[in-house]
Amino acid sequence: MRRPIFFKLLAGFLVVNLTLAALILAASYEVIQTHYLRFTEQKLEHIGIPLRDVVTPLLMRNDTAALNSLAREYGPRLDLRITIIDTTGMVLADSERDPATLENHLDRPEMMGALEGDLAKSIRYSRTLDENLLYIALPARSGGKTIGVLRLSLALSAVFSHLLSTPMRALSRAALRVAGGDFSVRVPPSSNDEIRDLTDGFNSMAGRLENSFAELKARKEELEGIISSITDLLLVLVTQGRVLMFNDAARKIITSDTVQGRF
Repeated sequence: MRRPIFFKLLAGFLVVNLTLAALILAASYEVIQTHYLRFTEQKLEHIGIPLRDVVTPLLMRNDTAALNSLAREYGPRLDLRITIIDTTGMVLADSERDPATLENHLDRPEMMGALEGDLAKSIRYSRTLDENLLYIALPARSGGKTIGVLRLSLALSAVFSHLLSTPMRALSRAALRVAGGDFSVRVPPSSNDEIRDLTDGFNSMAGRLENSFAELKARKEELEGIISSITDLLLVLVTQGRVLMFNDAARKIITSDTVQGRF
């Protein structure tokens, strides 16, 4: 009979939890997305630098057959698209397409950056593969001159699939459990500083909610004990005389099945 007020408080509490969980997930996604893009860029650089050392001698010999063989061997093994381009923008080798069918790449932003002698990065839509790709282009040099470009690319859908399979997935599951009323859930800490800040913040929030809920439950039990100890009829009324709370003595006297909310 005294449950309705508790459930009203609990409902409000859970609405706050759902809102907090949604905000945490939105903030987490942006931060983790940025982290994984940077991590993937570094990964492509670390793969590309030693691979460029293998490609450069083949470029010097203009051995397109060997370049294509290398691209088609290492592309699937590294789960990347490998493209080798000469300084005019003509594609010499590609791990996924016949180079003869590919258009000139001289105007590609990562290509222009690499031809200036620097490692270049770009995120853009690929008409060939019909999706957004992350590109890393490394200039291959000989005798102080750029003789070609090694380009590595990775579909962003693959990046975000990995993103959702690691800390983001753990945060999502934990947030849903908190929204469902399980405030004991905690997310294991990450070794990465940025993601660790997120997990630490989430765990701190879950801990505060758990303590608040325990305090609310204790107050409820205390209030129920006080009301139950009163032997006289007790009605707690709110605006316009509606019944908000009542005790056992009131129920014995008021024979109606519905007491809560009556005038």
